[in-house]
Amino acid sequence: MEETILNSLMSSDAFYSKAYSYLTEDLFKSAENSIIFDAIKNYSTEYQKRPSFKEIGLSIKNDPNLNHNLKTSTIETFKGITKDEKVSNIDFLLDKTEKWIQKQKLTDSVFKAADIIKEEREFNPIIEMFESALKTTFNNEIGLDYSNSEDQRFSYYKSKETFTPLGIESIDKAMGGGVRPASLFLFGGSSHSGKTMAKIYSTCNFLLKKENVLYISLEMPELEISKRIDANLLGVTINELGVIDNSTLKEKWENVKPNIGELIIKEYGAGSFNVLKLKALLDDLKSKKDFIPDAIVIDYLGLMTTHRASMQSNSYETLGKVAEDLHAISKEVHDSKGNKGIKVVSSTQLNRSAYNNSEAGMETVSESMKIMMTADVTVLLISSDQMRENNQQIWKFVKNRYTGDMRNHMVYTDFPRVQYSDASEEDSSNTCSELESISTDVDTGLDFGKLNF
Repeated sequence: MEETILNSLMSSDAFYSKAYSYLTEDLFKSAENSIIFDAIKNYSTEYQKRPSFKEIGLSIKNDPNLNHNLKTSTIETFKGITKDEKVSNIDFLLDKTEKWIQKQKLTDSVFKAADIIKEEREFNPIIEMFESALKTTFNNEIGLDYSNSEDQRFSYYKSKETFTPLGIESIDKAMGGGVRPASLFLFGGSSHSGKTMAKIYSTCNFLLKKENVLYISLEMPELEISKRIDANLLGVTINELGVIDNSTLKEKWENVKPNIGELIIKEYGAGSFNVLKLKALLDDLKSKKDFIPDAIVIDYLGLMTTHRASMQSNSYETLGKVAEDLHAISKEVHDSKGNKGIKVVSSTQLNRSAYNNSEAGMETVSESMKIMMTADVTVLLISSDQMRENNQQIWKFVKNRYTGDMRNHMVYTDFPRVQYSDASEEDSSNTCSELESISTDVDTGLDFGKLNF
C-alpha cells in the first residue's frame, strides 16, 4: 500500500490534491519509503505542485544527507515504485488510503497508550489520540461555488425549511424566522428564571413542526421532563396531569400523536456527560431505533464535561470547550432528511448581577465568556418582581448571528402550561422602561414552587 500511495502522489494530480495534506513521514514504516515521501514533501513545499518521478529520483540521487547503503536501497525501492501499474480508479484508491492512514494512526496510538498507562499518566490524551485517528477522512466537499450557485442561494433565502419558528412572533422575527440548523442557540438566566421551561417550550415547537428531537437532561428525571412536555402539547396544566383521568389524557394524546415528530428523552448525571457520549448515543439511536434527530436540546451546558480538558483545567476552559464541542456537533451531524447541520439548544447560568437587570449582557454569564463567544444566538431571560406577578418576562438578545437584531422583547408566560405568547407593544414598552430603573443590588430569586423549572 505504501508503494502504491507514493506512486500515485507522483503520477496523479487528482490523488495528490486530495491525499497529500493528510500524509506524514511517520505513517511510512519502511525507511526507504519514508525518505521518498520526505523528498515529495520537500519538493511540494518549495514548488507548491505535484512532483514527477524524474524530479524525485534526482532529489534522492543528489541528497548529501543519505549514507551510501541507505541511498542505494532507496533508489532500488524508488525504481520499483515507478514501475508499479498506475491505479485508474482514484475514488477506490482514496478510500483505501483513508483506511490505511486510520490503521497506521490507530496502531501508533495503541503503543503510545500502553506507555501512558504504564507510566500512570492521565488517560485524556489516549481518548484524543484514538478520536483523532478515527477522524481522518478525505473531505470531498469543496465548499460553495458562489459564482455558480445562484439557484441554491436564492432558494435558501426564501425556504421556510431553513429555520424552525418558536411560535413567539416577535422572537421569530428577530431571528429571521426561527432557530436555524448548524447553530448553537442558548438561553441565559439566573437560577429559577425559566431556562428549562424555555428549552421544553422550544422542544414542543420543534415537535409540532414534525421534527425529531433528542432531549438530554442533566438535572431533572426523564418523566419530569415528559410531564412538562405533556402539559404543553395536551393543553393542560402540570398539576392537572395528576388529576385528569387517564382515558381523557389518552384521548388528548391520540389527537396530538400523529401531528408531531419523534422525541427521545435521556437522563445523565451532572458532570458525567460529554460530546463523546453524545456521539455514541446518536449512533445507538440510529442503529437500534432508526432515530435521527433534527434538534438536540441539552439541559444544560454548564453540567457537561469534555474529554478535551485535562484534570487541571478550570471551569472557564472546560465549559468553553463544551460549547465548542456542541457547536461542532451542530455543523457535523446530518438531520433526519439527510441535510448536514442540526439545531443544538442549551442554556447557561447568569451571575448575581443579572437579577432584575435589563442591562444584563454577556459579562453576566457566570460560567465562561467563551460560551458566549461560541454561541450563534443567546437570549437572556429577565424578570422583575412586578413582571412575575403579571406573568411577564423580557427576552433579551445579547448575541444574534442570524440577523443582528439585538432588541429586547417582552413575552407573557404561562408556567403551568409551559407556554409563551407575545406581549402587546404598549406593555412591552412600559415594562422595558420599568426594568431599566430597578437596582441590581438585591438578589431576588424566583420561586415557582412545585413547578421547579
